[in-house]
Amino acid sequence: LNPGIYAVVYRNSFVIKRIMKNTLQATGQLELISDNAIHGPITVKMEDIKAIWKVTELIRRRLY
Repeated sequence: LNPGIYAVVYRNSFVIKRIMKNTLQATGQLELISDNAIHGPITVKMEDIKAIWKVTELIRRRLY
């Protein structure tokens, strides 16, 4: 995976994070980090990953 922001579905979670360290081929793990300082980094095992999408655009609009 290339550097960038990704939407990741793993176990029963959905997160949008940056890839901090990609060792999927070597150790079977992906380390993710949030832009929000409140949330620390998380490590996800390859077998827990259900889907990954690269975020390419941010759309803002009010919902009524």
